[in-house]
Amino acid sequence: MRVAERVFLCRIARRHSGHDGHGKQTWLRYCSARTCPLVGNSVRQRKHSPGDNHEIRVCFVHAAECPAACGIGGVTCCRSGAVVGPAGAIRNGGIAGAAGCAVFCDQSYEFEKDGYRFLHGVSLCFHKERLYAAFGHNKGGEDTETEEARFCVSDDHGRTWSDVRTIDSGAGPVGVSHGAFLSQAGTLWAFQGAYTGTMQDVHTRAYVLDEATQQWQSQCTIIEDGFWPMQEPQKMDDGNWIMAGLRVGDGNPTIVAISHGNDFREWDVVPIPQSEGQKMWGESTVIVGGKHITSLSRYGDKGLALVATSEDYGRTWNDMRPANPPMATRKPIAGTLSTVQRYLVCSTTADSGKRRAPLTIAVSKPGELLFSSVFVIRHAEFPAGPGESHPQAALSYPYAIEHSGKLYVGYSNSGDKSTRVGSGRELWNNNSAELAVIPIDALRIENQPTAQTEPTNASEAAAMKARAEVQLEQQYQAWVATLKPDQQAWERRCRPNWATSICRFTSAKRWPESPMPGTSFRTIRRCRASF
Repeated sequence: MRVAERVFLCRIARRHSGHDGHGKQTWLRYCSARTCPLVGNSVRQRKHSPGDNHEIRVCFVHAAECPAACGIGGVTCCRSGAVVGPAGAIRNGGIAGAAGCAVFCDQSYEFEKDGYRFLHGVSLCFHKERLYAAFGHNKGGEDTETEEARFCVSDDHGRTWSDVRTIDSGAGPVGVSHGAFLSQAGTLWAFQGAYTGTMQDVHTRAYVLDEATQQWQSQCTIIEDGFWPMQEPQKMDDGNWIMAGLRVGDGNPTIVAISHGNDFREWDVVPIPQSEGQKMWGESTVIVGGKHITSLSRYGDKGLALVATSEDYGRTWNDMRPANPPMATRKPIAGTLSTVQRYLVCSTTADSGKRRAPLTIAVSKPGELLFSSVFVIRHAEFPAGPGESHPQAALSYPYAIEHSGKLYVGYSNSGDKSTRVGSGRELWNNNSAELAVIPIDALRIENQPTAQTEPTNASEAAAMKARAEVQLEQQYQAWVATLKPDQQAWERRCRPNWATSICRFTSAKRWPESPMPGTSFRTIRRCRASF
C-alpha cells in the first residue's frame, strides 16, 4: 500500500480578537515571532476590527515548505498528526493502531454500458441503517434538460451497492440534478436542484421516500429564487433548520434557506451579501454553533475560502470575504464531529491552487473555532484502487456525514479524461462516484495548553508584571546574599530606591567585574537606560 504524502499545517497561536462588547479593544495573540517564517507576514500583536474573532486564521503549508526545525519563532508545525491513507492504515503519525480510511466506488463511469456521461454532486444519508447515495446523472451534457436525480443504496455501510435507480428524471424541458438528503422522524427526504432548459429558472424540489415501494413521492417545488441545495438541512437551537446553497444568477452568491420549524415544504431564503466586485460561484456549506452560523463558500476567482458569519440563526450576515486558508475552487463541505471538532473537507494545501486534488480534511481541536491539522484522504494517483487513478484526476464536490464512529465522505473522481466519449459540453464532469470511510478516532486532536508569553488584555499584563517582579526580587535577594558585608550594607542603604538596586543587580549580572559601592549616579542612569 502506497504511503500518502504528508501535508502539514502551520497554525499561529491566537487567543481572541475584536472587541469585548464594551467598546474596548482586546488583544489578538499570535506567536512571539515578529514574522511567520512560512508566510512572511507580520504577526506580532495586531489589532483587528470587530468581527474578526470568527475569522478562520490558519495558514496551510505543503510538506516541502515545512522547516526542518519545528517551533521556529513560536510557530508550531503539526508533524504528529496522522495522515489518512486511502484504503490503508494510518500512516506516519501519532495514532497508533487506529483503523485506516477505506475507499469504495459507488458508481463508475461506464458510458459504453449504461449510456450516462455526466455524474456529479454525491450526497449521503443513513436512514434506518441503510446508506443512501444520490447524484446528478445525465446521458447528455452537464446541466441540460436530460439530467436526472438518481440514487443507490448500501446495506453494508458502503462496501457494496444496489443498482442505480431514479428519484426524478423531470418532464419536458425540466432537468433534475444533485442535492441533499435528510432523515427526520422516520421519513427520508430528498432536496434536489432543478431547472428549465440549460440552467434557467433554477429551483429546489422535495421528495419523500415510500419505503414499501422504494419509490420517491414528489412534494413539488419548495424553494425558488435560484436556490440549489448544497448540504443537508441542519437543526438550529431556535427550532428551525438551515440549508446551505447556491443562488444561480445575480452574481451567483452564497445563500441559505431557513425552514418554518419542522415543515420542510416552507422555507425562507436569505442571500449572504457579497463584497463589491467579488467574483464567485457560491457553492457553500454551513457550521452551526448555537445562534452563531459560519458559512464557507467556493471562491469563483481564486483558490481561497470565502467566509461569512451570522449571529442570529442565519437571518442576517456580514459580507462574504476571503479567509486565509487556501481552498480549491470547488464546493466544500463542513460540520462538527461528535468529538466537538469542526471539520472542512475540500482541497486545502498551499500548492494546489485551483487544482482539485488531493482531497483533504482539516479539523480543529475539540471546542475550538480554528482548524489546527489537515489530513490527506485521497491523492489523484491511487493505483491500488478501488476507483480511478490518474495524475490529473479531479476529486471534487465532497459531501460528508458521521455515523457510528465513522465519517463517510462521498466525492466525484474525474479519472483519465482522455477515456471519456463525446464532445463539448458532453465531456463536462464525466465522473465516477467514490466513498471514503474514516474512523473518527483517526481525526482526534487532543487539547494542549498553549504557552503564554504575551498578555492578551490589561489584567493579564498586570498579573504577568507582578509575577516577573516577584521573580526578580527573589533573584536580587539571592544575589545580595553572595556579597561582602560592606556591599550588603550599601545595598540596604540603596534599598529604598528599589529600581536603582535592581539596576545595580542586573548590571552586576551583565558586568560582574564592575565595582559596586561608589557606583556613580551617571552609571546607574546609563544602566537603567539599557534595560
